[in-house]
Amino acid sequence: MAGIDRFIKPIRKVGAASLIIAAGQKVTLMVKGEACPLTPEAVTPEMVAGLLKEILPPGLAASAASAGKFDFPYTSPFGSVRVVVSQSGGGPRLVLEPVAESAQATPPKSVAPAPV
Repeated sequence: MAGIDRFIKPIRKVGAASLIIAAGQKVTLMVKGEACPLTPEAVTPEMVAGLLKEILPPGLAASAASAGKFDFPYTSPFGSVRVVVSQSGGGPRLVLEPVAESAQATPPKSVAPAPV
């Protein structure tokens, strides 16, 4: 299990809109427009980079090295999220947004043959 997964579990539990992990700030859940810190201390740029490295798809390593903004899907044991990666003044910034659980696909209905 990736280290970031421990922060994804509360997203689902409280129905948060997003989770923010930004260098120099406390890890924060956004619940109904209100910031709810999850950690007592701010995280370092190295901590954020380490969490990202664990889940970053191999093809996006070059994007992570640049100062640009990009996103990718991630599925944890606690559900799927969209990870938005950007750089802030203090270093890397991750915003995790929950992805709605897809409804079970209904099997195709059989169609009666057309009358001849």
